[in-house]
Amino acid sequence: MSKALKWRDSYVKFGFTKVIRDGVDCAQCLHCSVVMANASLRPSKLSNHRDKVHPQRKDDNIDALSTKRARYDREATLPKFGFRAEEKPALQSSYEVAYRIVKCKKPHTIAEELIKPCTEKMVELMIGPEAKKIIQHVSLSNDTIRRRIDDMAADVCRQVCCEIKQSTLQASLQLDESTDTALESQLIAFARYEKEGKMKEEFLFCNTLPTTRTTKDFKAIVDSFFEVNVLSWQNFKHICTDGAPAMIGVKGGFVSLVKNEWPHVTSSHCSLHRYALASKTLPPHLLEVMDVAVKVINFIRAKAKNHRLFQLLANEMGAQHVGLLFYTKVRWLSRGKCLSRLYELRLETEIFLRENENNLHVHFDNEEFVMMLDYLADIFGRLNEMNQSLQGHDVTASDV
Repeated sequence: MSKALKWRDSYVKFGFTKVIRDGVDCAQCLHCSVVMANASLRPSKLSNHRDKVHPQRKDDNIDALSTKRARYDREATLPKFGFRAEEKPALQSSYEVAYRIVKCKKPHTIAEELIKPCTEKMVELMIGPEAKKIIQHVSLSNDTIRRRIDDMAADVCRQVCCEIKQSTLQASLQLDESTDTALESQLIAFARYEKEGKMKEEFLFCNTLPTTRTTKDFKAIVDSFFEVNVLSWQNFKHICTDGAPAMIGVKGGFVSLVKNEWPHVTSSHCSLHRYALASKTLPPHLLEVMDVAVKVINFIRAKAKNHRLFQLLANEMGAQHVGLLFYTKVRWLSRGKCLSRLYELRLETEIFLRENENNLHVHFDNEEFVMMLDYLADIFGRLNEMNQSLQGHDVTASDV
C-alpha cells in the first residue's frame, strides 16, 4: 500500500485548494470544483489538469489565486459541493464505530441504517438540534466503514510484522486450511514470537484459496505475504500444521518445500489435532452405543414437530434442559456435549421414544447401554476439558 501524499501550499499556483477526504489530503480545482485523488498531489498532474482543462488560467497571478482560494473556503463552497474537512473527533468516532462493528461481526450497513439514525435522534432529544448537526459530520456509510476496517487491519498487520522482525528470537508459524460456511477455502496463519522478554501470539493473515488447495497454492500465498510485508523465513524457526497431505507430505508437502529451501526450519503436528484424531477411534461395543445415540438425537432433532413436542415434555417433567444437541463430526467438542445432554435427558428421551413407537427406546431400558452411554459422556467430557485447557496464551509444547 503506497504512502499517502501531503498537501503543499505551493500547489495553489496551479489553481487548487486543499480538501480532506477519508482522512487524506486531496486537491480541489478552484475553477471547476473537481477533486483530484491523493495520488494526484504532484506538480506534474496538477499542472497537466490546469493546462488541459483551463488553459486560459495558465498565466494567473499567484496572489490572485491565493485570494480566490481564501474567498472560496470562506464562502463555504466546499461544503456546498459535499466536501468537508474531517475533524479529528469525527474521524476518531468513525473509526470507533467501525471497530465495534467488526468486533461484534455485524454487517457494515448497520452503521448507516441503524447506529447513526439512533445516535442523531438520541442526541437531538437529550442535548438539542445543534448537537445533532455535529453528529451528522461523522461519516458512517457502508464504503467508509469498509475502508476504516481495512485501514485498521493493515495497521495491525504492519505492527505484528515489525514486532516479528525486531524479535530477538525466531518466530513460530502455525498454518491451518479450513472451509467456511460459504464453501470458500481459507488459509489461516498465526505467529508466535518474543517481545520484551515475553511470548506473544498474534493472528497473521487469512487468505482465500480461489481454485485448488495444493501445496503450491499454500506456498504461493505465504511467499506473497512475506514479500509484501518484507518478511523472510530467516525470521521463523518452526512450523506447526495439521495432518493434511498437502501440508506434511514427505515429497511434495508444504513443510518439505520450505525445509528444502530453508534447512533451519523445524516442524511439528498440532497437538489438538492429534488428540482429536485419537478420539475418533472407538471399540466396536462403544461405537454401537455412539451410533444409537446419534440415531436417537436425529429422530428428535431432525423434525421440527418432534423437537417441539420433546421440549414440551421436558418442561412438564421439570428437566434442567429442554432440548438435545446435534452431533457434528467435524467438531471434536460436539461429541462430548451431545452425549452429556442425552444422558441427562435419558428418562425424557425414553418416554418420548415409547410414546412415538420408536424401537430405540428399548436401549434405554438396558442398564448396560445406559452405563456405557454414561461412560462415553464422561470420557468425552474429560477430553473436551483437556482440549480447552491446551488452548490459549502462554501454553508451551512442554505443557501440552
